[in-house]
Amino acid sequence: MLQRSIIIDGTLEQNISLGIEKYNEQDIYLAINRAGLSSLLKKSSDGIHIMLGVKGIKVLEGEAQRISLARIILRKPRIIILDEPTSALDWQTEEIILNVVKELKTKNNALVILTHKQRTLNIADHVMLLEKGTIQLLD
Repeated sequence: MLQRSIIIDGTLEQNISLGIEKYNEQDIYLAINRAGLSSLLKKSSDGIHIMLGVKGIKVLEGEAQRISLARIILRKPRIIILDEPTSALDWQTEEIILNVVKELKTKNNALVILTHKQRTLNIADHVMLLEKGTIQLLD
């Protein structure tokens, strides 16, 4: 997940399932619920077919970041790299995203988070510090 989430000009369903050929609507709704996106569905009677607009103009930054998390939830990748997953968010949205990130940590995947925020570091099993070209393990 990048610092700025990529949203295509399409529906919520298209944005979450981006690049995935086989999925069902139940999987999309599960990803939406786990990512804390249920409030986005309430904005329109179109449900998962709600149009998000060019570059996601119709969604807030926190919603865009949760759409990226829903993509991850749907894909179930073995390696997840998140770059500042809580950047530029209010504390409530940050809390939602951190809870989702905690759920993404499983025995079946590797989760790498790049961050400057102490609050985000608190969920890590291992912390490394990159300073002046040197990596130091802080465990």
